[in-house]
Amino acid sequence: MFRNTFFLCVVTAVCLVPSFLRAEIAQPNDLLVNIEEGRVYRVVNGEEINGREVLDVLVEEAWDKYLQAFVDYVIRRQEVEHAKIDVPDGEVDAELKLILTTKARILGITPEEIERRYGRGVVEALRRAVRVDLGLMKVFHNAKKLATDKRTDSKEFETLKHAYVDKFIQLNGVEADPNKLGKGEAVRIGTRSYPRDEVRQYILEAEGQIQKTTLVDVLDQLKLEKLVRAIAKSKGLALNDDDRKFHFSYLCRLKEQQTGVPGRAIMTQIIQKNGMTPEQYLTSRIFTFDALATLIVKQNIRLKNLQAEFAANPAKYKLAESLIAHIYIQVLDPDGHPYGPAWQAEGHPAINSYAASAREDAFGKAKSKIDGLVALAKENFDETARKYSDDTTKRANGLIGRIGSNTIPARPLDKDAIDAAVKLKPCAISEPVRSAYGWHIFKCLEKQDVTFEEVEERVYLTLLNEARAALFDKFKVEKVEDKF
Repeated sequence: MFRNTFFLCVVTAVCLVPSFLRAEIAQPNDLLVNIEEGRVYRVVNGEEINGREVLDVLVEEAWDKYLQAFVDYVIRRQEVEHAKIDVPDGEVDAELKLILTTKARILGITPEEIERRYGRGVVEALRRAVRVDLGLMKVFHNAKKLATDKRTDSKEFETLKHAYVDKFIQLNGVEADPNKLGKGEAVRIGTRSYPRDEVRQYILEAEGQIQKTTLVDVLDQLKLEKLVRAIAKSKGLALNDDDRKFHFSYLCRLKEQQTGVPGRAIMTQIIQKNGMTPEQYLTSRIFTFDALATLIVKQNIRLKNLQAEFAANPAKYKLAESLIAHIYIQVLDPDGHPYGPAWQAEGHPAINSYAASAREDAFGKAKSKIDGLVALAKENFDETARKYSDDTTKRANGLIGRIGSNTIPARPLDKDAIDAAVKLKPCAISEPVRSAYGWHIFKCLEKQDVTFEEVEERVYLTLLNEARAALFDKFKVEKVEDKF
């Protein structure tokens, strides 16, 4: 996501806070560019990208967080206006100077450098917030809710400010669901409606000036968007909800294939890191055009393509996996519940010491049982598994399936059990192996080249990923001319 790194708002806060006030340091050698709506910043294949498009990207990517900040700001401003509190410019200037001086000292620069480095828009947006906070502070002073020696930087003021905004929202309501708003509406606060243009302007007061590197990133995004959308249009393709879900599933499976970690968990972390909900992520600008690229390339991937790829490159898809079966003896705790990795009680060493002793005793008794099965397993593994194994694999002679060193452990296997199993040679039977769940005797049924059916999804992901890379590589040679 592209966001101005100088003036982000915090969703849980009640005002916008410039990032330099949170000790984030911009690069001093990165030029600051003032974005003008009507100016052309790049030409791609003869098609212009203007400032309006750049600003639209910045606004869209920052919209959700800024919208919350806009609501909080408006609620505070309304209270100040209702109380007919006037805040002289001199007081605002003094408070602003104090804030900038304090932060400049932390950053090791002068207050004047802050405006040059972060842009006049950032300082003006901060001035706006300071004026409202000073007014609200006077409201609290007059109502004797806040001692007169407490200022806007005090914890007491912050607490009262948060409480006031929360109470207003509870009593009057705020509607920001686009499905419940009229055309052109951004938000409804109480009974009053605020247009998208007003919120957009609110955002642009801080976002209108960005560093050159950020501008290049945005222009690169817009270039790809234009090229991808042009191809999609020429093919008559349009993105729908199923296409978005497919692309998200593709990203999840790709992450899992690359890391061995559940892909959905990785994607959830990415979404949370960007401060978005899953719904916001799936409809975001960047995800949308990326999903459109996937939609374009998958049109040419058919079953015959997958089969041909596997036939031509079988070694490429050969997995270091073995077909494994086991005989499993489950170990239960004193209450009759199965043991697992999370058997300890966090923060209770005395309890854990007792639990560890009971656990070892239970594993010791189970070890005697598993030891007695080794000879039977070597004589007739299938029959022994069917008769003695404690999990559902007994119905299939103990068959677990193909596992390898990158297999994600699942009950009743853990990493140690998997490592022991994959070391076996074909037809070999292991000695008892301990896992977090109990005891196992493993048998390696075979190590052989995988079939197409076993790796069909891997082949599909590979072709899809290669086709996407080829699509974007093609764009690198397009005619691009920058105008800044």
